[in-house]
This record gives sequence, C-alpha cells and structure tokens, in this order.
Amino acid sequence: LRDRGAPQRARFGYSDDDAFAVGLTCGGELDVLVQRIDPVAQPPLGAALAEVAGGRPAAVAQVVDGPDGLIGATLSVLGDSGIADGTPAAGPADEVVVDWPHRYLERTEVDARTAVCVLTHDAKFDIPLLRLALSLPVGYVGAMGSRRTHDERL
Repeated sequence: LRDRGAPQRARFGYSDDDAFAVGLTCGGELDVLVQRIDPVAQPPLGAALAEVAGGRPAAVAQVVDGPDGLIGATLSVLGDSGIADGTPAAGPADEVVVDWPHRYLERTEVDARTAVCVLTHDAKFDIPLLRLALSLPVGYVGAMGSRRTHDERL
C-alpha cells in the first residue's frame, strides 16, 4: 500500500487468447480494492465481524469508486435474529448441493432479496439458469463473462 496505507485500486486481467492457452474458457479484467483492514479503526467492520462470530448474518460493502476521501470507506449491514417472516437465518457453509443450477433454483424459494449470479461461462449451465432466473421475482440477475461469452448467451 502506497501513500501511508491509503486504499487503492489495482487492475488484473488476461486476454482471451492468454486465458485459453492455460485452459481457461475466457479472459477478462477486474479491478481489486487493496486496503489495510483494521476492525478497531473501522467500526462497521468490527460490528460485522462480531455478528458473524455470533452466528448472525452480516454484509460488508466497501466504496470502490468516487471521491478520494470516500474510497475504502466501510459500510456494514447487520442482520437480526432471522428473516422478515421469522424464519431463522441459515448459518455459513450451510449446504453443499450437487445438481444442475436451474434445477436447484426451481425448488428454491426466492423473493426480491434474492440475487442470482452466473459465473460458469458454460452455456449448458448458463442458459437454462438465466432463462429461469429472469422469469422469477428475484432482485438481481447477473452473469459474468467475456464479450464473446455474453454474445453466445444472447
């Protein structure tokens, strides 16, 4: 970390050709936020860690773009004793599922808080899952991949 530990963004990536040469299905780039983590100096992070240690759900978000003074700022969203309908919240690494993604999604209860993220880059998994996800009342559907992968999905 340069500048006395100031948060900074770094870019990492491979071209499609380089990725294919080492056995990956596609290349791509991503930005990574690099910053020092200190739960004492960042109270929202400390609060989220305490929630997780207590078996309660929590999420942490980091500001990765915007004015210099805000990059790296931490925001935590803390859970309560359960979901809004009173169902107890599931704990971490709760279930391992071996099934096709679309079949799993078909039998999973979803609502506007559900996010579906497709990362396989394989049409035999992606297409059935995306078709189903786009027909459900989920809050977010995302699919990661190269432009070529995106064009093939379309």
